[in-house]
Amino acid sequence: MKLAFADNSEDAEIFFLGVPYDATTSFRPGARFGPEAIRSASYNFETYDCFLKKELPHVLDLGNVTLTTSYKELSAELSSILRSKKGFPVIAGGEHSITPLIVRELKKKYEDLNVITIDAHMDFRDKYMDSKNSHACASRRVSEIVGIDNMMLIGIRSFSKEEEENVEYYTSFEVHKRLKEICDRVKEMKNAYLSIDMDGFDPAYAPGVGNPEPYGLRPEEVREIIDNAALVGCDVVELCPPYDNGNTACLAAKMIEEVIVRA
Repeated sequence: MKLAFADNSEDAEIFFLGVPYDATTSFRPGARFGPEAIRSASYNFETYDCFLKKELPHVLDLGNVTLTTSYKELSAELSSILRSKKGFPVIAGGEHSITPLIVRELKKKYEDLNVITIDAHMDFRDKYMDSKNSHACASRRVSEIVGIDNMMLIGIRSFSKEEEENVEYYTSFEVHKRLKEICDRVKEMKNAYLSIDMDGFDPAYAPGVGNPEPYGLRPEEVREIIDNAALVGCDVVELCPPYDNGNTACLAAKMIEEVIVRA
């Protein structure tokens, strides 16, 4: 991976891990190919950020972890990462159902953990297709870990009636009109974990996702949100390479670069 140039864990400031998992996909399958597509796309970019005038920090690519129904493999990898003094995890999915697993481990390190999610969908179903661990239930499972008052959902433009919860969320239309106000709110959320579902972006920018939804966010809006967030880790999920023309993978890799250069 172009962005991964640390030789060992002692040199690393950022730990990159792929989770090629899409067992609960509800529309277009293929998110399991996301980690490799992100790695390949990362070769397109320089390791110097010309806007911030900074070199990227040392990143160690830990490869992929294969999930079973116990999820012990991912928990073990994350536990090892978080034992590091720096231990900033960047996880590439895979589908959004991996996010609660990551948040559960981070909560052990950060008692006051907050979660900011970029997403087109609320993902607040209690169960979907007979599974409480579906990607359509990701935000509900996260709320059970950190508390609903410690969450913010950004870019929402699709949810079912049963998902209407008292959670702080902003539609993509609100982001277009109130970005500064939303960024000011983001600044208040310390020890924040960022989950970027690629369908949060408009399909014009990110066509290769499992559940595309029109009227989405623009990349520069998400970049502004990242710029104002006090992050302790992030994931980028729901990239679906079989439906991509290459743009979505490049955007996913770029979002990771935007996060790690600020870490």
